[in-house]
Amino acid sequence: MYFILDCNDQIVGNAKGYRTFRGASAQVNNRGSKIKNLLWDRHAEKTRETPTILVCTIVKREFLHD
Repeated sequence: MYFILDCNDQIVGNAKGYRTFRGASAQVNNRGSKIKNLLWDRHAEKTRETPTILVCTIVKREFLHD
């Protein structure tokens, strides 16, 4: 599973994760998507606290064992 994390290391989007990297990446890269806007909003909040922070979006893969 792939998870989208914001600059605060919180999961954004589907809390259960995305089955493919392509699916998670599409959520982040689609113009006007709610997730992309949320990531930018959280980045703006973080830069008010720490002006030198870089834009960083992480798509993290977790291996789930049954």
